[in-house]
Amino acid sequence: MSVSYSTHMLEGFRSVVKHLDDGIVFNKASISWFKKLALLHQKFAKDLAALAKREHVVSGTLGTAWRQIKTDVETIALKHDSFGVSIRELVVSPVAAFEKENRKTKSKLKSQGTKLFSKLESAEKSHESARTKFETLRKSQDAAKDQYERANFNNEQSQVDKLSKKLKSITKRAASADASYTSAVGKLSSFQTKYFDDEMPKILDRLQQIEESRITTVQTSFATFAELQKDMAPTITEASERTKKAADEVSPSADVEYFCKEKGNGGVKPAKAVYHPYDSAVGRCVPPDQVGSTPIAAASSDPAPPIPTRGATVVDPPEDLLPSEPITKCRALYDYEAQDEGELSFKANDIISVYEKDESGWWHGEVNGRSGCFPSVDWVEEIGLHGDGGGYGGGGGGYG
Repeated sequence: MSVSYSTHMLEGFRSVVKHLDDGIVFNKASISWFKKLALLHQKFAKDLAALAKREHVVSGTLGTAWRQIKTDVETIALKHDSFGVSIRELVVSPVAAFEKENRKTKSKLKSQGTKLFSKLESAEKSHESARTKFETLRKSQDAAKDQYERANFNNEQSQVDKLSKKLKSITKRAASADASYTSAVGKLSSFQTKYFDDEMPKILDRLQQIEESRITTVQTSFATFAELQKDMAPTITEASERTKKAADEVSPSADVEYFCKEKGNGGVKPAKAVYHPYDSAVGRCVPPDQVGSTPIAAASSDPAPPIPTRGATVVDPPEDLLPSEPITKCRALYDYEAQDEGELSFKANDIISVYEKDESGWWHGEVNGRSGCFPSVDWVEEIGLHGDGGGYGGGGGGYG
């Protein structure tokens, strides 16, 4: 015989109800737990994304590795957010929907079963009460009969009549109790047939179907959660592999070289300080040989120097490797027309923002929204970031 509610719990309906109520309590608790888990993952994702957006400026291969780490953290953050959403939609929702769909049916069945079980208990109590009363009166009848027979045997005539009346009264009451007991047995037996063979098995079978469906629904949600959680691993593993690759490619020597090229002077020593007298005509200090003369940048009558040849080793640096801010500025002394792709054209007196200086004398700069390489020696005058003519002399540096 298979084990089921209808075969093993016919007399334990209240235990069945308690078990079903415990299942509802567990479902509510698990729903709450998974909701909190989803919320934690989504909050964690939000915090991760905010952390990944924090700026920490660093250049070179170390900067590349650092940007890769933040990119991968953003990827992991998105995965955590997606995980939280999936928990709500694929783990929590099915269980909540099951409870909502079956709440009324389950409540109706429990109500029917409780009423039926209460009637059975009432019939059993009536039966037990009738039997107890019948047993008590039969004991009294036996005792009265024994007293009557003893008095009659001892020829105690005064007691015989009295005991005879008592015996008749008790015998009558016992017979009535017997009839009530017989009736109670019949009613209980009839109701037991209805209870055990018809109505209660149907209620228990239906409740068992609902309970098995509940367990299956929860089981499916658990399995779905496991798959969702398993799917987290590849994303984190792939992100970790990318980060590891970027970390392995960090080169201390390359970063030192990059820093020196970005912030240094191209290996050229700065010009020695020379006293520049103040020239009232131009309103600033000028080299001694230019006192009283028109500044070079304004001397449009002077012929431009020869256009230098750009060596094969001079390569335009990638935009993402250039510093975000200029390292100095210079003023164009002559008009220059780009001779090749990647070069920068400018007019005399244009102020050029310089982002990189190369040992060859070709600098990388920007003017009027255009950027490219241009010759510095004899073609420009360095004026510093604030246009004060500070730093070292015009045109590519060198002592002079």
